Amino acid sequence: MYKLAAPAVISGVAAFALGAPLVADVASAQSQTADGPIEIEEVLVTARKREESLQDVPLSVTALSAGRIEELRILSPDDIARFTPGFSYTSSFGRSGGERPTIRGQTNIIGAANASFFVDGVYVSGTSLSTETSNLERIEVIKGPQAALYGRATFAGAINYITKRPTNELTGRISLTAAQHGETEASGFVSGPIVEDKLRYYVGVRLWKYDGDYTNEFDQTDAAQQKTNSGTAKLLWTPTENFEATVLATIAKDDDPGALALGLQGREFNNCRLRVVNGTSANNFAGTILPRSPGYQCGEVLSAGDLRINQRSDVFPDQGSRRDDQRFALTTKTSFGGGYELTTVTGYHEEDGASQSDQSYDAYDAFTNLF
Repeated sequence: MYKLAAPAVISGVAAFALGAPLVADVASAQSQTADGPIEIEEVLVTARKREESLQDVPLSVTALSAGRIEELRILSPDDIARFTPGFSYTSSFGRSGGERPTIRGQTNIIGAANASFFVDGVYVSGTSLSTETSNLERIEVIKGPQAALYGRATFAGAINYITKRPTNELTGRISLTAAQHGETEASGFVSGPIVEDKLRYYVGVRLWKYDGDYTNEFDQTDAAQQKTNSGTAKLLWTPTENFEATVLATIAKDDDPGALALGLQGREFNNCRLRVVNGTSANNFAGTILPRSPGYQCGEVLSAGDLRINQRSDVFPDQGSRRDDQRFALTTKTSFGGGYELTTVTGYHEEDGASQSDQSYDAYDAFTNLF
């Protein structure tokens, strides 16, 4: 049992630009003239490792621009799935469990997923849940086998996060958000030139906290708390018209203290594969009792109000999960004319994490009789 309630949000945004106006949302920019029909601006994607019009890509791609990411408040892969046909996402045990991205119904229960996450084309080897979306130019969900371009674990497709490109004019943005369940977010970025037309930079930070919408009945503390602090820096070097190099560095720290939103459903709620059914065991052998069978829930799933979170914080004082994440990437592009381009992508990803939880699920100490 794990969910985030849709919060009521109060937010404020401040932006500044020197020398050029802020760019409008490319995915939804439209104009209506008195003498002609509505004109929709071209959407550019990099699904095939090079920038091209979405209409020219022979793939099924859903592209969410920076404007749409902000408008829809997309903060996680679960939010992406809400607005992407053919894509669904689940994560076990909060942000510390395994991810299950599913494209076109190709899912997994155990082992590697059939779809993977990437940042600027670099494979994300750990969880993608702490990847910040405030520094993204675009999210591309590419459907169908992508092993030739993206490598392993992309039999069903790939989800590629495209970070913002450093600008040649000084520009920036500050955003503050407050919502129910103690959710707060402060994010901002600044971008501009170091050497005009040659070397540009982008620096962004995000501080996010969520107090959860469940209560641990054992000690009345909040359950499913989440906190992420992250920072991103990017350099773009363009010494000539035919060559560019980009260096990207992201550091994120997740801290999800307290009990996970896990509840125990007692066997009295289950309705199939029971110990005994009408005097006969669940496996239809008369007179046989299955003493350890908890049964299963078949049919309609119980609502969260029928369950309870009851986990011991005195026996497990460090419950929750903690993770330090570091990502670095170097991308170069060399144009040779005639439509030919050589692209190299080099990435490094290090993740250090730990998690702890009371898996009695009912606030009892399983080792009391041993010690």
